[in-house]
Amino acid sequence: MPPSPRTRGYTLVELTLTVIAIGVTLISMIPRFEYQSEKPVVEKALRWSHVVRQAQEAFLTEHGQYAHALNQLRSSEEPVGFRILGDFDSSDWTRDWNMKLVREDYASAFGDYSLVIDQKGLDLEQSTVLPALVENLAGPPGATRSRAWTR
Repeated sequence: MPPSPRTRGYTLVELTLTVIAIGVTLISMIPRFEYQSEKPVVEKALRWSHVVRQAQEAFLTEHGQYAHALNQLRSSEEPVGFRILGDFDSSDWTRDWNMKLVREDYASAFGDYSLVIDQKGLDLEQSTVLPALVENLAGPPGATRSRAWTR
């Protein structure tokens, strides 16, 4: 008895539905991949800012005020992937300081965003980074909080 036409293979409708299902699955994975590829860049910048914060504290101890410019600190290399917007800023150099790091044209899914760092850490209220990019990062050495970079 010859095989029926239905048992010879897949129909065009079945193949089309399979391709659509695979496409939808792949498209839904893109945002996760983009977050996972951008998070390490943000973490490197935050690690760099931790070094700057330590250098600022040492400068304060030695000079009685915070440094006005990055080149006054012993650690003056810039974070990879970010541009430093100006020098440090302060309303009172003996009490506080802040600086702004800007990431431009690197991650199209996120657009341009900034990290504002001060003597206490990452200032999420002033930063334009998506909170999801800084959530659950390991934090500086010795940190115990899950959101150790933020204040």
